[in-house]
Amino acid sequence: MNRPYRTYFILFFFSILTHLPGITLPLLDHHAWAQTLRASQSRNYVEDGMRLLKPRYDYIETLDHDTAPQFPLYSYLVALLYKAFGVHDFLGRVLSAVSAAFSAVFLYLLAARFLDGKTAFLSGLVFCVIPIRVYFMRAFMPDAMAVLCLVAGFYFFLRWVDEDRFWPFGLASSLLLTLAPLLKIAYLWLLLAPALYALKKRGPAFLKDRGFLLFSAVFTLSVAGWYGGANPGAERSAGFLGQLTSEMAIVKQWTDPGFWSAHFLSRFPELLTTYGGLVFFLVGFRKIWKERNFFPLAWFGATVLYIMLCGHYGRVHQYVSLPFAPVNAVFIAVGMVFLWKPPLRALCILLALSMPVHAALRIRHWYRPDQAWVLRAGESVQKISAPGDLFFVASPNPPFYLYHIHRSGWAAPLHGDGMRAFEAALAKGARFLLVPSGDPNTDWDGARAWAGERDRGAIDDPEFVIYEIR
Repeated sequence: MNRPYRTYFILFFFSILTHLPGITLPLLDHHAWAQTLRASQSRNYVEDGMRLLKPRYDYIETLDHDTAPQFPLYSYLVALLYKAFGVHDFLGRVLSAVSAAFSAVFLYLLAARFLDGKTAFLSGLVFCVIPIRVYFMRAFMPDAMAVLCLVAGFYFFLRWVDEDRFWPFGLASSLLLTLAPLLKIAYLWLLLAPALYALKKRGPAFLKDRGFLLFSAVFTLSVAGWYGGANPGAERSAGFLGQLTSEMAIVKQWTDPGFWSAHFLSRFPELLTTYGGLVFFLVGFRKIWKERNFFPLAWFGATVLYIMLCGHYGRVHQYVSLPFAPVNAVFIAVGMVFLWKPPLRALCILLALSMPVHAALRIRHWYRPDQAWVLRAGESVQKISAPGDLFFVASPNPPFYLYHIHRSGWAAPLHGDGMRAFEAALAKGARFLLVPSGDPNTDWDGARAWAGERDRGAIDDPEFVIYEIR
């Protein structure tokens, strides 16, 4: 095996190793809400006939892509795996883990465009132990694939601009950098980095280049074409309209000191660098800044802008910060190489070893299954109801419960507006009511007596109750 391929294999294999813990666990771990959302889409593709442009979640409000905005390529590829190997949750995680492994290889190739080979290789290794990356790039979510498209797209874009070869590099970057925001719309802001690089390298004349015009056409038609029919859902995934809605609450977040401390005093050292890695990051940032190494600086600046524009959405959901992982790994690797001097080598070794230890300790509780009783509830549901029966779940968490009981329906807390939602669900044919009494978010005291009068309990378990609606 020649040296480049040996490097690729080491990075790929090391990345896979970091994702093996918990890869076969049921979807009960951290952020199970988001994971079961995508898993339901994959399973429904298999059951509905594999129509790519007609994704469906289990909860009734999102029967099609009009309110399921992200382009469902990831869910569809998992469905293809389901068709070949059967419906198994771990296949979604395997697809994410493989995407993450390829992203480590492409990060090495990308970093080698503006750094030496040793530092580029370290970038790929460091990337594999960034805590947020270790967990979320093996989760049943499209984020790992989106990061792969982003990093690989950056690599091909730089080769296109540096070598003036639209074929094949420009075409590859066009496809990949179009897929990244299709999978995660907010990644659109990260494309500022290659845009600034092209303008610096080639000047305004690049905007008239035939390759750039083709790139722009592919990108605009694809992204605007898809999201143009999905605006309502885009508000819920940091989309064009969503950047201005109350969900983002951008200006309100920027004026809140908690927003900045959450991202840069808490999440940044704990999940995006580790404390030991932060030392290397600061040293690496200083070195890259002094050398005016343009692309990594533009990349980091675009990532900061991205997280700012994600506003409240990015503050609440940890996985939104995932794009920091590859660029931070580059700065950390630069700091490692710079500090690798005889008086500091022992300290460098200790700090480097602290990074995977920090990652393992910081996220170990994320792998613990939560609310495992829902698997038992799913078995009960299969016994007392038919596949077409609609359920109402007394919880604000529709994807999680409906996915695990393998039924379609609705979910809302049974009080206030939730009671009105329940009445509407009854009118639309809801047959069963599932009350997860073990869920701390469940609040149905106001409906407890009402349910007892109108319905009869089909299953009475210490952690859940299922009522058959008369």
